[in-house]
Amino acid sequence: MELQPQYSSLPTDAMQARGQIIKQRLPTLVRSDSERLSSTVGISQSDLLVEGKDGVTRKARVPWARFSSQKRSPSATVGWYVVWLFTEDGSGVYLALSHASTRNVDGRLVGRSHDETQRLTKWAVEILAQEIAQDPRLTTNMALGAHRLAKAYESTTAVSYFYAKDDVPSDEQLRDDMLTMARLLRSIYHGEPAQKRSGQTSPDVIAVVEAIEETASGLKKNGQGFGLTQPQRRAVELRAMALAKEHFGSAGYEIKVRVPRPLTI
Repeated sequence: MELQPQYSSLPTDAMQARGQIIKQRLPTLVRSDSERLSSTVGISQSDLLVEGKDGVTRKARVPWARFSSQKRSPSATVGWYVVWLFTEDGSGVYLALSHASTRNVDGRLVGRSHDETQRLTKWAVEILAQEIAQDPRLTTNMALGAHRLAKAYESTTAVSYFYAKDDVPSDEQLRDDMLTMARLLRSIYHGEPAQKRSGQTSPDVIAVVEAIEETASGLKKNGQGFGLTQPQRRAVELRAMALAKEHFGSAGYEIKVRVPRPLTI
């Protein structure tokens, strides 16, 4: 944060020092807690990706360091992750749950549309609504700076903690906050496949999709609500169908229920 007011797009001494912190020291500190972070996210340690970037040919105004599942977010242009984002003026830093703000198209970084970023962040905030309500320090607002990438990062951030330069908490608090963000990332990763398959952002609809798929497959999953008896699974299925009918009916769709014929052996 002290180096940010000395920003230059060129590799000056200040920017070289900043790069060493962003690309080496900060990722090393994050990796020192890799066992707890990966366990909290719900991934293996080998799948935990930690990296920091401050620009390639030109130094970035907003440097960052992030952690994610390498399978789900192999680069900063793909998927959801937890990221440290430093304000342009050095007044503070955000610990954020964010989605990639750009995508790689034939070697070019292309910004995501306003509609896409709105849909992504709306879905994530709905998924995390209970956690946000219970933690007054979590904010859905962000002010990184005035330039293009700063605004792009703001638009694809769901929630974050903010630390002012003159009020940075203890190392223990920062680690606890990273674990909280790791738990939120786990919730996002859990809901993401059903969200993509259903094309919906509503947590209720996602729950319906997951319940129907689990019941139809007959597979037992870890977690609350799974490992049920056959009558219980049937009750879940009926409730899921009722919720689905209610949701799509209120949206103006005509609902037709098709009852499968019994198998003849």
